[in-house]
Amino acid sequence: MNATEADFERAKPMVAARQGWHCLRCGVNTHGDAWPGHSTHHRQLRRHCDPEYRHSPANLVRLCGVGNSTGCHGWVHTHVREAEEAGYIVPSGKDPRLVPVRDWRGDWWWLSDDGTARRLGQMEVIRMGINRKESE
Repeated sequence: MNATEADFERAKPMVAARQGWHCLRCGVNTHGDAWPGHSTHHRQLRRHCDPEYRHSPANLVRLCGVGNSTGCHGWVHTHVREAEEAGYIVPSGKDPRLVPVRDWRGDWWWLSDDGTARRLGQMEVIRMGINRKESE
């Protein structure tokens, strides 16, 4: 295992714990055998991401589904515009550490390199113009 793969493997449990072992998009419990499939998704795709934060917890979220085709992980890769609006996908050229992400409850979060997250306050959400629900 090379250094970047090792970084990814180290980040996975931090990401899962940060989200309480839930899929960030739908909230299903992904701990252990509670859900048959889950994956750690790179918000900015690996091939487009700066190596500095490629496997950083700020660039990673836990989603239900296996690979890029099932569950919420599959949804993210087939609904790119909506996924970008929710912060599940970060376009090339943007730093994922500066792009908040919405959880299944509709709350917005800043994700940090250390594996923690901070919920955005209502005024931050309004100032950023991101107070959109998925159905809008």
